[in-house]
Amino acid sequence: MMETFFLGVDVGSVSTNVVLIDAANHLVDRIYLRTKGQPINALQQALGQLGERWAKTSLIGGVGTTGSARYLA
Repeated sequence: MMETFFLGVDVGSVSTNVVLIDAANHLVDRIYLRTKGQPINALQQALGQLGERWAKTSLIGGVGTTGSARYLA
């Protein structure tokens, strides 16, 4: 059975942070990467890492963004 998680994304000038939260608001996983002036690349990397870990067993029920990520949607 697929579990549903919620994705949180914060892309800043210094770091890119991505988290997975379950329905009970527990932190399930997180990725921290240096943005290095390339926010799209950092976000793609972070989402790729989460996909490798969770894509076969989970679904994303919603996404929240802060920082520059709100412009990348």
